[in-house]
Amino acid sequence: MGRFFRVQQRQIDLVMAFGLVCAALVALAGCGGKSGAGAPASQPAAAPARAEAPPEEPAELESEVAEELEDDEGDDIDDEDDDLNYVLFVDDDSTSMSGSIRDIDRARRHKRPGERVLWFRHEGKEYVVRDRAVLERVVAIWKPLQELGSAQGKLGSKQGALGQKQGALGNRQGKLGAEQGKLGARQGELGAQQAELGSRAAGRSLSAAEEAKLEREEREIERKMRQLEKEMERLADRMRELEKPMEALGKQMEAIGKDMDVVGRKMEAAARKARGEMTAELERAITSGQAKLVQ
Repeated sequence: MGRFFRVQQRQIDLVMAFGLVCAALVALAGCGGKSGAGAPASQPAAAPARAEAPPEEPAELESEVAEELEDDEGDDIDDEDDDLNYVLFVDDDSTSMSGSIRDIDRARRHKRPGERVLWFRHEGKEYVVRDRAVLERVVAIWKPLQELGSAQGKLGSKQGALGQKQGALGNRQGKLGAEQGKLGARQGELGAQQAELGSRAAGRSLSAAEEAKLEREEREIERKMRQLEKEMERLADRMRELEKPMEALGKQMEAIGKDMDVVGRKMEAAARKARGEMTAELERAITSGQAKLVQ
């Protein structure tokens, strides 16, 4: 299909990946919670943006479009051969489009300040539409996709909030693990001291005073070992206390991830439907003369 609606598909993929990124960050922080596969939230670049005049419309900033498409400028694909490229200036601040940065520059030549206008290229020719009815139908075509994008954005925000909570718990688990590591190292030192005492007593006769000294040292080491064991048990209890909320957060992430998958599939279907309707609408505008050929 060429570059037609590359922006929409790219943003769908980015959003679907968002939940997996949250889960990966939590795993790196050292937490043991589960995370659902999902996607961050973003709105499709081709969804029409909010306008001052009715009907209610999607909002897309031109700067966001430019950032999303800047990598396309160096492509070797000939734009003139694409099925459809369009730029809809909803107002002076909001733009919806499918195409490249060069298309925005071309379309801007035909825009007047404060004007809503649609520019598109079809079969190598460029057209401009100012007819209000056509523009409202174009906005309506993309409204379902915009609504799905909004729903996906809300789910992505929830995933982000849960990911932050998981990260905080993971940090606490990491600190407890570090304390356990220090205690374990101390236990190892005491074990080495016990082994040294055993080697000193092996194979030789000891005086009563020497035996008493060794016994005192062994008892002291054993006392310290018991203290360390209690500390280790205390830390283990605290770690277990963190496991429950981490598990609960993991289940919530998993549920949201499933919802994200459902919305993502709906977005893909809505995007395909909108592409077909958009093409048909612009072809009708050409046939009816509502789309004006420009040089």
